[in-house]
Amino acid sequence: MSPLEPVRSPAPQNLPMNWSRIKGHYLLALAAILHLLVSASIIVATRSGFLLAVFDQNGLGTTFASDTRIFFSGTMQLVGILKAEGWAAWFNASFPSHTKIYSLSMAAFGPLVGHNILAVEPVNLCCYLAILVVVFNLGRHVFSPGVGLVAAAVTALWPSLLLHTTQFLKDPLFIACLLSLVFLGVTLLTRTLTLSQGLISSLLTGATVLVIWLIKPDSWELVLIVGTLSVTFLLIKAIKIRTISRGNAIAGASLVIALVVVPFTVSRYHNTDPFPFLSENAKRVKQQEKTGVALGGKRAIKQPSGTSNPIRRLRERITWARYLYNSAYPVKGSNIDEDVLLESWGEMFLYLPRATVIGMFAPFPNLWLGSGAQVGRSGRLIAGAETLLMYVGYLFAAFALWMRRRNLVVWFLVAIACCGAIALSLVVVNMGTLYRLRFPFWILLIIVATDGAFALFQTLRGRKGNGLAVNLSDP
Repeated sequence: MSPLEPVRSPAPQNLPMNWSRIKGHYLLALAAILHLLVSASIIVATRSGFLLAVFDQNGLGTTFASDTRIFFSGTMQLVGILKAEGWAAWFNASFPSHTKIYSLSMAAFGPLVGHNILAVEPVNLCCYLAILVVVFNLGRHVFSPGVGLVAAAVTALWPSLLLHTTQFLKDPLFIACLLSLVFLGVTLLTRTLTLSQGLISSLLTGATVLVIWLIKPDSWELVLIVGTLSVTFLLIKAIKIRTISRGNAIAGASLVIALVVVPFTVSRYHNTDPFPFLSENAKRVKQQEKTGVALGGKRAIKQPSGTSNPIRRLRERITWARYLYNSAYPVKGSNIDEDVLLESWGEMFLYLPRATVIGMFAPFPNLWLGSGAQVGRSGRLIAGAETLLMYVGYLFAAFALWMRRRNLVVWFLVAIACCGAIALSLVVVNMGTLYRLRFPFWILLIIVATDGAFALFQTLRGRKGNGLAVNLSDP
């Protein structure tokens, strides 16, 4: 057995060893067809006069992911710059990086299918399939091929995620990259890397961190959570087994270096405005700062100081980001605790239990049957149904965590999922935005929940052992 392969329990007798590989290929092909059909159906429906309350005739969401229209506008401007001024002007244009990727697809396919979501389907489809591939590999490496396959299928059929991946958003690429970073962390915990393999892992880690920084620098704290937990769990494993290979040490060190170096060395080639959709609310923010009065009658929040120490700067960034979200979404009925500004570490500590409940369980049942200010009644019903299923998934995930309580990697996945969701709830007050940004962390819980469902099924059938799981707690 290769030193890179984790120790696996025997596969169930009714599951051939190559079954998951064949079905995985079929799943990927079916997922591609599904995504293409959904995107095409949206365009056909809107051109026929249907679904116009949800999408416009270009397939852009009007009741969900409203910032997709701003990114679509930026994409079209970049296409114009590319055609009129050339590659140099396109490269130097101050637009979000993901819109530049979309503009290349739009320039190539727009003349053929029109300037709509079909023109950027190649980009969105690649991101969608990349998410499924990473989900499958996470489930396969931590648990079993069967777990990876089912978790990828559940992710592929997740209605709100599927719809969001058809839009002009940075989220699909961000989710794929963040999950890839988690997978690199899992690799450090499950494999003994040689020196050359550690160097390759370092290059992949650096490239992944760089892409995330370019497309979504405002979510850097989420990347720090993944990186910090990866290094922490690697140290825990090293202490437990009293050794660490040179490859793992190099890969872990490169992750730390990338997280520290990239934000300070790559600062020019992205739109420095972390909230481009705030342009419509810029006057409101400036007026609040001018009058000194912010939401809830409290004083206006100042931008983070560049001279503060790192701990204080982190608190200032959290406070400022929450203030911006408050200003960007002054919509009653779709926000939670919008009057809470968290202007000190003490306030954040006291708010942490509430943030945990919001991050893990919002939107709450009292919002499921209402009508959202942006998503309407149908959007609330879909979100409610998905949230209810996640509640059930939490039970399966808890069962898996109990059954695999000695498995360090399972704790790693759950820790990232919980910390990420809670961190988002400290900043994001709008339920629709929180719901969308939470996708990568819910996906991790879906993987763990899938193993819990398998384990529970085996338990109920009276089988002993854990044939569908991989015990990686003991090397």
